[in-house]
Amino acid sequence: MKIHEYQARQILADHGIAVPPAEVVRSPDEAAAAFKALEATKFDWLVVDGQMHPIDGFELAAKAKEIQPGIKTVMISGVYEGADIIGHPIRKNFQKPVDTDALIAYLRGKSASER
Repeated sequence: MKIHEYQARQILADHGIAVPPAEVVRSPDEAAAAFKALEATKFDWLVVDGQMHPIDGFELAAKAKEIQPGIKTVMISGVYEGADIIGHPIRKNFQKPVDTDALIAYLRGKSASER
């Protein structure tokens, strides 16, 4: 099945992957609140979009890594490719629309082997 990132939360939860509550960030103030949540709760994985506002997926991945050095990040993007993530704290890029089975297998495989 092919999905877009806005559908990913429910699909991942339906496949037994823990997905914490989240909100869409639309302003710098909301971004600051999201970073406070990241400071308060440990996450294994962060799934980001490449192009977001007020910061992009690369900036979010870097900031998340500062807050939680052990966090693992994957990107879902229709713009960026695998070569674009080199040098960034992003483990893998999935092209939009993402292949659900590939994303779930990647998260499950990495989650189990890297703990």
